[in-house]
Amino acid sequence: FEAAHHGTIFLDEIGDLHPSLQAKLLHVLHDGDFSRVGGKSTLKIDVRVLAATNQDLERAVAAGRFREDLYYRLNVIQIAVPPLRERTEEIPVLVDYFVQRYAKIFRREGFSIPSAVMDRLTQQRYPGNVRELENLIKRMIVLRDPLLTRISVPHASADPRGNGPTKAPITEISLKDISRKASLAAEREAISKVLGQTGWNRVRAAKALKISYRALLYKMKRVGLQDNRASSPHAGAGWAPRPGEWTAS
Repeated sequence: FEAAHHGTIFLDEIGDLHPSLQAKLLHVLHDGDFSRVGGKSTLKIDVRVLAATNQDLERAVAAGRFREDLYYRLNVIQIAVPPLRERTEEIPVLVDYFVQRYAKIFRREGFSIPSAVMDRLTQQRYPGNVRELENLIKRMIVLRDPLLTRISVPHASADPRGNGPTKAPITEISLKDISRKASLAAEREAISKVLGQTGWNRVRAAKALKISYRALLYKMKRVGLQDNRASSPHAGAGWAPRPGEWTAS
């Protein structure tokens, strides 16, 4: 709050705030002042507060999980954002944005999604809303799968409650796996490029990449790069072992 003085502070997932913190937040909003942890003086603040939640706060108040006085203190102007499944006309715009963003990050320039696949994407219900769509586009780009041939995206089906199409959950891949695969792909591309520039001279390539020769051999093996031009394990290395010197294969 101190850093946001004369500005705006955004409180995300306000519905998950612990009851003890709800009381402290109410005090700040009501009195416009607070004290630092361990401090003795009171600081006055002038802050615009924006809060967001995916919960029904009225139900949380009725259930005793959220303070009623804090709810009415926050609920000055309420903006309800419908779920993505009710804003299907926005899906192509979001898809184009995510494709441009992550194609650049993951070095997949030229990646595009055919219109038939775009139609499939607009028919999904996305219980995870925009974040689910964003992660799906990430997977498509990392796995180079614009046609959704390797990623499971079930077809939409009728909702028994009459609320339109629904679908089974999309098979998820963790962000950690996505980052690891993207890192390996970028590493393989960089090593392959330098090896090509040095004529597969691995000593020169290691120096250009600013890593040790042994580290280069390890990374080449990890990303599946090998010199198929010669059968010798030291072909293109640019050196010959001296008597008694350890050699790497």
